[in-house]
Amino acid sequence: MGTIYLIRHGQASFDSVDYDNLSELGQLQAAQLGAWFRARKIRLHGFFSGSMNRHLQTAQAFSSTYGMLQEPVQIPTLNEYDHEAILQALIGQLDDADAFEKQVTQHADPRKAFQQIFENAIARWISGEHDTDYPESWPVFKARAMSGLGVVTAQAMQLRPSANVAVFTSGGPITAIAQNLLQLPDSNAFNLNWMITNCSVSKLLFGQRGISLASFNEQAHFEGEIAGVLADQASGLEAFAAKPNGLISYR
Repeated sequence: MGTIYLIRHGQASFDSVDYDNLSELGQLQAAQLGAWFRARKIRLHGFFSGSMNRHLQTAQAFSSTYGMLQEPVQIPTLNEYDHEAILQALIGQLDDADAFEKQVTQHADPRKAFQQIFENAIARWISGEHDTDYPESWPVFKARAMSGLGVVTAQAMQLRPSANVAVFTSGGPITAIAQNLLQLPDSNAFNLNWMITNCSVSKLLFGQRGISLASFNEQAHFEGEIAGVLADQASGLEAFAAKPNGLISYR
């Protein structure tokens, strides 16, 4: 039986013009995870990722402490959904599109305001009532994510039946895969998504009987003596560890 470690990318640049790059915290999260895998002596036989910058940067930061030598095999079907298109589909239904920006920028907590609007946009997307409004509907996205998992599984089996492989992707594909394996209804799918932390690990087992979800959203690598695991980056880690949530983030 083999193992697939689904790894969500590190924190991206939410407040930047280009979201698709890791923040300083995101870089540290990925490096911490690589050090954790190395400390636990988890041997990885293969490395895969989506093709987005944040996936590749997470893989690179992970490899800097784990010791991975090869570049990950890029699988674009494991890329995230188009959050801008999903959001725009909702905003386009508003009588005053400027009201959206005002609602966010003038809120006491802009991130919280954006999250609430985004949750409404996601609910509209997965409802199935407006599929023609999107370049990629929720059913099509789910099928794409499962197709990406199929590619990973097939290539992992070629490496060896008991291969351990890491997959650097996003919360959307992880959600779609977990929903499929747990046979959850669409209405409950994003109850999983909102709790997936950056650089968390969801473990899948695969073999002759198929694929099963062994664990979801693991984050033990961010708990306890954080700075002790990554001695060479202790100063940066200590700065984040001093915060209430340490290295844990959700976007």
